[in-house]
Amino acid sequence: MTALVALHDVHVDHYGAKMLRGVTWTLREGEHWAILGPNGAGKSSLLKLIAGEIWPHHDGGGRRVYNLDGQETESPIVARKCISLLSAETQERYRRHRWDMTGLAAILSGRSPGPWFQGEPTEELVGEAREAAKLTHALDLLDKSTLEMSEGEARRVLLARAIFSQPRILLLDECLNGLDRHSRHPIRRAIEELMESGIQLVMTSHRPGEMPSQLTHQAGMREGRIHSTALWEARGEIKPQAAHGNFAVRSREDHAPLVEVLNADVVIAGNRILHDINWCLYAGECHVVSGANGSGKSTFLRLVTGDQPPYHGGDVRWMGSSEGWTRGDRMGLFGVVSLLLQEEYDPDVPLLDVVTSGWFSTTGLHCEPTRDQVGGAREMLDQLGLSGLASKPFGSLSFGERRRGLLGRAIVHGPPILVLDEPTNGLDGGSLETFMVLLEREHARGTAMLYITHHEEEVPPFATHRHEMVEGRLRQVSPMDEVHHRERRHALR
Repeated sequence: MTALVALHDVHVDHYGAKMLRGVTWTLREGEHWAILGPNGAGKSSLLKLIAGEIWPHHDGGGRRVYNLDGQETESPIVARKCISLLSAETQERYRRHRWDMTGLAAILSGRSPGPWFQGEPTEELVGEAREAAKLTHALDLLDKSTLEMSEGEARRVLLARAIFSQPRILLLDECLNGLDRHSRHPIRRAIEELMESGIQLVMTSHRPGEMPSQLTHQAGMREGRIHSTALWEARGEIKPQAAHGNFAVRSREDHAPLVEVLNADVVIAGNRILHDINWCLYAGECHVVSGANGSGKSTFLRLVTGDQPPYHGGDVRWMGSSEGWTRGDRMGLFGVVSLLLQEEYDPDVPLLDVVTSGWFSTTGLHCEPTRDQVGGAREMLDQLGLSGLASKPFGSLSFGERRRGLLGRAIVHGPPILVLDEPTNGLDGGSLETFMVLLEREHARGTAMLYITHHEEEVPPFATHRHEMVEGRLRQVSPMDEVHHRERRHALR
């Protein structure tokens, strides 16, 4: 079989660090690969190398060879016309640069060298873009601004963009992250249909159950190297280790709520996003919120933290009052993990500074931290298994490593409330277990949590309340009693 892409002893440097080391790998006609490995293994860097977005190190002596049009070349120019990459970084670029375009415009840009479609699209092109959107269940997003989309909505649009580019090879880096449970199966089926049509797939995922059935090969990565290759072997879902404490719902009697939302609507650009929200959070509670992409979950989190004010007539109270709070004082109540916060950090900021900034609830260090604050941040990195990355720029880390760093930032100052928006996205199995252990420790201390997830198997075993967001309305499913916890612990063993 023809070798379409061949890597021969390739090294890649980024931010002065070795991202890939001596990588040798070949993609042949008809093959579909899964790239597996822990956070920081180099999987995303490998996909960017294949896509031609980064270059082999000039002193490494290695070669990257393409044979996509019948002629061998080391230039990525042809590759960029035949290979499409969708990753978290793709999505981050849209938000970081504030590219304000409709879903249709974003999809059409798949046929352009840059982020914007050049010229006026023909009716035929618009029809093809709509077909790509139909495949990824994004037809209802064609007129919506990319800046107003939820993470899952943007992911569906950008997958349609990748499909619309008519790739011969499709590279997907954790492509189902952020998708609600109703979207994941049809999107996976759409990917399988693309494979059946002749498009070759190379993908990564920390949730093996999301992998398509037609994969043919797998490569295992560690510390920037491919350490093993084999025929594909399907795996089951990775589940977090169950906790073993008594997590019965605590009594609210004789206690005041930490946060109280009263009769709150949220209206943005004339659109009512949230409707009549009434909700309260007490110390030691863990409230889990699920719901479809675009239902208003992330807006609800911003309402709770005060970053999104309620419409006239509604109220949000922190520690019993809605008045007298500066933003800095208010943010000191919360430790936040979210994609939006992750995107706001300067990629050149060292990881240690990211975690240390949690003491000040800022997205950077604007004053000199104390020795104790820096020491606390270093201790937190050690607990997260990130101490060796303290001086590394935030942007040089893998998605999962950055997510773990944000968890450290969230809890380093011991806030009474953790706000966690799909915090497990991008975490490998070991990191997921460490994450849950840290959350359990914080829960035992009485820390309250507001936790959004699309993955039932990743709901913390100590969750006390369940809610569903349906078209901007928050519906409590029920408090989670000890019987539920016993059943859940048994199911996860």
